[in-house]
Amino acid sequence: MVFVQKVKEYKVISKFVKNVGAKVHNLGFPKNESEKGNFTSESISEKIGAKSYEVKDENIVFLLKDGDIKNDYKVWIETLHAENNIEVVKEPAPFYNKPRYDTAEIISMIKDFDLANSTPMQGLNFIQLLKSELNKL
Repeated sequence: MVFVQKVKEYKVISKFVKNVGAKVHNLGFPKNESEKGNFTSESISEKIGAKSYEVKDENIVFLLKDGDIKNDYKVWIETLHAENNIEVVKEPAPFYNKPRYDTAEIISMIKDFDLANSTPMQGLNFIQLLKSELNKL
């Protein structure tokens, strides 16, 4: 949010990430932007008004100054959702307890599993998948 508002307006992409169980908002910019010197850690830090920043591997973490950033973020995210017609779900149901397959699909999966051409690890992973799906039914 702060980068888009104060450094450069890039398109923010929102999508539901199953492993996280929530919508994730991200943006990307070409690596050559930073290589050309258009985006240095120092210039970004200055523009966003960060207290400090830390570079670890290829990641940069900025420590922002105290302020009303949580409320600003809430307003920003609501605007983002409205502009992109994203349905906001206040409390999504946990995805990890919902079965992905019904009984007929599980039976079909068992019939179609190619045991002769599978590794032992693939077989064990398949059995684990079946067990977890059957426990959800």
